[in-house]
Amino acid sequence: MKAVDPFAQAVATGYEEKKVTLVIDDSAVKSSEIGKKSSVMVFIVLGVGIIVGLILGFMVGNTTGDRKLWKMVIDDTKNLYSTVNETSKAVEDAKTQVQTLYATSQGGPGRQARVDYSAIEKLVAMKKPISANAFYRKRYMAFQSGTVDDIFDYVNNINILWDKFALLGAMTAGAKKREALDKSANATDSILNNEYGLIPFVQGEGVAGGIVYVELPQLDESEQEDEKAQLKVLVSSKVGSNQLEKIRFVGQKEISVNPSDYVIMINKSRSMGILGQAANQFAEFRAEVTKLNLMMNQTMEIQGRLIKTMGEVAARY
Repeated sequence: MKAVDPFAQAVATGYEEKKVTLVIDDSAVKSSEIGKKSSVMVFIVLGVGIIVGLILGFMVGNTTGDRKLWKMVIDDTKNLYSTVNETSKAVEDAKTQVQTLYATSQGGPGRQARVDYSAIEKLVAMKKPISANAFYRKRYMAFQSGTVDDIFDYVNNINILWDKFALLGAMTAGAKKREALDKSANATDSILNNEYGLIPFVQGEGVAGGIVYVELPQLDESEQEDEKAQLKVLVSSKVGSNQLEKIRFVGQKEISVNPSDYVIMINKSRSMGILGQAANQFAEFRAEVTKLNLMMNQTMEIQGRLIKTMGEVAARY
């Protein structure tokens, strides 16, 4: 006899099998729209990726480019400093000769005005130490604008200076030019180192005058307070000839009685057109030397600023 399961009936009667059917209604979303939305998302993702890539690429590329550019700037900075530093040696040598030339051309008490031909020959023989090409296509971003201006003024001044050296060489080339220039220098020296006066004298019914050399005598202590002694001068018709004592005219009324006892001092600066005729050639030479000396001093000032400023920038990097 089969065993009876006491729960079998309860299960059979208490459980009723049910079937559930899952229905998916996709009629509300068309397949074409699903495709469009997917495409839009793809394009957005790709677009964002491209933009980010471009930005990152630009940043990396720009940083690399900046580094390369700055390296070229620093290389040019150091090269420019080296060029000016090397050029300064030749400019210093030229300055020494210009100063010698200027000093000998000035003359004055106890010195004879003359031409230093040796200094001129040395200047003419000097090779120009720099050209504009040395500063062509350089990058100046590491310098202040004032330093850049100084660089170009420096090159321009050097060009002018070396042109002036050549001009002085042409002015003093050959024995004839030097002989004429020496005579003119002697005349200039005489004017610079001597004082001139005019002695009035009666001539017929009028008064005339003659130009003489005037020497102011040295006074001892007892004469320094004596007004008459202070007005005494020595005159001569030639340098080194016999001298006569006269009275320097400062407005005395007695001159009408004995005019030849007095001497009227001549203002050399106002009379240079007449006194300096024989000295004209040397005067032109000396004027050129004076301009040359002024420009050389200016160039040395610029050079000093450049070496200091450019050296500081070059050392910083």
